[in-house]
Amino acid sequence: MPEEDAPLGIPYLRDEPNSHSYVNLKLQPERESELPELQKSSALRDLVLTITKETVLQTFGCEVWLTNPAQSPWPDKPEYSFQAGSYLDLAFTDERKWDREEYTKLIDEFISTKKSVTTTIVGFQHKTILEGLRPYRGVICWNWGWGRTQEEAEENWERGIRLFKEFALEKYPQTK
Repeated sequence: MPEEDAPLGIPYLRDEPNSHSYVNLKLQPERESELPELQKSSALRDLVLTITKETVLQTFGCEVWLTNPAQSPWPDKPEYSFQAGSYLDLAFTDERKWDREEYTKLIDEFISTKKSVTTTIVGFQHKTILEGLRPYRGVICWNWGWGRTQEEAEENWERGIRLFKEFALEKYPQTK
């Protein structure tokens, strides 16, 4: 995976049935029911709403998918042929933290504090976000779960969602 993904321009407009245009949930949390991506998975919905309401992070986009069969990332374990995955675009709400070092610190803290089993993979990628003519930094949180069955893959994926949710609440809580 490259260190940085293509820039994300916001607000973005989409005219697709399974996707939605950008909604700032920090400013309009009541619009979460309009986002089809959040209706696909209660775990992803809970993560996005928790981040929005209870942390100093904001979300820009997300998706969840199931892959069956998927190629196992472990050649010695081909039976792990089911995958559940997702991504979540994130940034700090405080523009003083919109630099690469702050996101590298977030990534390093997550890696050093949250451990999971081999079949749950949470990874990060730096991202440039363009709001009008003002570029700033963000990060993509990728999450995969692998399993011998679809149910096992989804359980392992949900473990990654829980790990990142716990981390965000512990390290980046909203101050009242």
